[in-house]
Amino acid sequence: MSILPKHVKVNLPGHRRSQVHDFVRKLNMMLGSGIQLTDCLRLIIKGLRERGQDTFRQVVLRLLHGIEGGQSFSGSMKKYPRWFSPMMIALVEVGEESGKLLHVLQEHQVYLDTQEKYRKKFQSALTYPVVVIVIAVTTVIFLVSVILPSFSSMYVDMGLELPHYTRIILEISNMMIPILMGTAVFTVLVVFLMRRLNRIDRIQNVMIKWILGLPGIGPAVKQMMTVYYFQVLITLLESGITLLRALEICKTISSKAYTKTLFTYIIRHFKEGQSFAGLVENTRLLAPEYNHLIAISEDTGDFPASFKQIRDATSTEIETRLETISSIIEPVVIVILGIVIGVILIGMYLPIFELSASSAI
Repeated sequence: MSILPKHVKVNLPGHRRSQVHDFVRKLNMMLGSGIQLTDCLRLIIKGLRERGQDTFRQVVLRLLHGIEGGQSFSGSMKKYPRWFSPMMIALVEVGEESGKLLHVLQEHQVYLDTQEKYRKKFQSALTYPVVVIVIAVTTVIFLVSVILPSFSSMYVDMGLELPHYTRIILEISNMMIPILMGTAVFTVLVVFLMRRLNRIDRIQNVMIKWILGLPGIGPAVKQMMTVYYFQVLITLLESGITLLRALEICKTISSKAYTKTLFTYIIRHFKEGQSFAGLVENTRLLAPEYNHLIAISEDTGDFPASFKQIRDATSTEIETRLETISSIIEPVVIVILGIVIGVILIGMYLPIFELSASSAI
């Protein structure tokens, strides 16, 4: 049976993501207390009504009506791909088939909690630099478009000849507005073009391979992919699903042609009897020590244990990387902006310095 009727690319906006996260958390809490699924949904609907979250309340209400009408929980969720990701739908379907719905939802909550933690760390790492950049760019624009021309007019009225350095700064200031507008238009066009090209599988593959090859960024993307798919595999395997079917589900829920190709390669050769550990090693997504762990688990037959070790170790590496990025970005931004503002201030006061020097002579 197909996990999804067709692949749907899902990128949940912030408010929907947080509501679904809260939905999973409360569902786990109530199911774990022995409350029936339909009663859980009724209680969640009541809470959503009290909080005024009418849009999501209607979605959960239709889930309840679907279940009461004889549909499965996952079958009802498939009608709302804007709210429920392919990963969540696939896990719920497997949980229903295996009788371990609570387990898969608990594991999915672990994944959502981890992703939320990463998101907050990333936002925290970028908030300060972004605020500094906005303030500094506003200051630079004000200096070059208002203050610097005023100084220039004052120097001309005083009969001072502007140094070559100051004239260059003034020419740049006169071009500031066209440069900013051109940069904004160019950025919009690039983003639009990239989004369009990203829909073409061949170009998407090339772009992802290029990103994976970038220093710093490539390893981070690989780590994110590792945590995502190993979390899915852990949940599926602990629900009694075979490794082969778990891989096929991962391929189904994948949103990128690149990862679909990887899973197609692994599945095809795994069916032919090749070692899973060797196939994973050929993808070059994991470090050698992690490939060794998978090889050991293949001998013992305990894949979830090694997958959890890899997931947890990779999660720690991601946290360390985010902290490193945060510690590097802040001083770099400050130094760069300090240099830019310093260059402008030198251009503003250089005529006065030269006048003082000539008067002293």
